[in-house]
Amino acid sequence: MFNFLLADREFFTSYQSGFLPGDSTVVFFDISKAFDKVWHRGLIFKLEQAGIRGDLLLWFSDYL
Repeated sequence: MFNFLLADREFFTSYQSGFLPGDSTVVFFDISKAFDKVWHRGLIFKLEQAGIRGDLLLWFSDYL
């Protein structure tokens, strides 16, 4: 069995950030077009059913 860290074997480059002890991975999702494909009234309804109320629900409504 392999009993070593790949980082110890210089497997990753210095530009590698994820999957190393003490480092984190940044994920970026571009969802700008996602709301164009969603039925807005349905989304607001589901948010209400999930317990979203008040200013936050109003913010979503205004955004959409």
